[in-house]
Amino acid sequence: MSILSLKQQILRLLKWSQKYTQTDMVYLAHGSFWMMLRQFTTSLIAFGMAIAFANLLPKETYGAYKYVLSTSILLAITTLSGMNTSLTRSVAKGFEGSLIPALLTRMKWGILGSFLTLGLVLYYGVEGNSALTTVFVFVALFLPFKSSFSVYQAYWQGKQRFDLFSKYAIFQELLATVPMLIALFFTDRLFLIVLTYFCAQTAASALFYFLTQHRLSNHSHDPETVSYGKHISYSGVLFAVANNCTDVILWHLLGPVPVA
Repeated sequence: MSILSLKQQILRLLKWSQKYTQTDMVYLAHGSFWMMLRQFTTSLIAFGMAIAFANLLPKETYGAYKYVLSTSILLAITTLSGMNTSLTRSVAKGFEGSLIPALLTRMKWGILGSFLTLGLVLYYGVEGNSALTTVFVFVALFLPFKSSFSVYQAYWQGKQRFDLFSKYAIFQELLATVPMLIALFFTDRLFLIVLTYFCAQTAASALFYFLTQHRLSNHSHDPETVSYGKHISYSGVLFAVANNCTDVILWHLLGPVPVA
């Protein structure tokens, strides 16, 4: 049986099932394929990076790196990640222009996270830990931007263009991974690895955000996007803290090696 013939049979089966499911099964299958492909690819990349870190970095450096990333995720709670869910809802209603205020709101609130990070810079400066002092300066600079540009993914979900959502997310991960691998091969200095991570992640995410912004079909704003996004973000604070505090607690109780 040829691939074309098999595809036609699958399409006939999906269309036949629609009269029982009352759902566009062809569209559902298409969207599920792209979402599973994205999940599989990003998981594979993450697994490969974990192997690279484990083999190319000393345990102390890897533990410190994980501590910094976990801390930055906690601080990034101020960027209102719930804005993405709100944006998906607004775009689905036809308000594509809500993409821009969603981004600007996340960045504006992210500045609060930067000020909180400066508290860590002061703390480690007083402690005489120059490595973490420098690293958290980088975190403070990038924090309003790194996570905020991810609003482009929420836009494509709202448009139900799971193919573009998945393709952009996969290419973003690949573009961000290559500089990290290069850095790991050539250095084990914490500040260079952290700087590479934040530069690569922010640049890759920003690239696909601007590609998305140029494809807006209207600039209508949903007046509920920002307020609803804030509400969702506030509701998820405790879950976000609980989900990302393990490495931070281990670092302070046991040091970098257990974190690694």
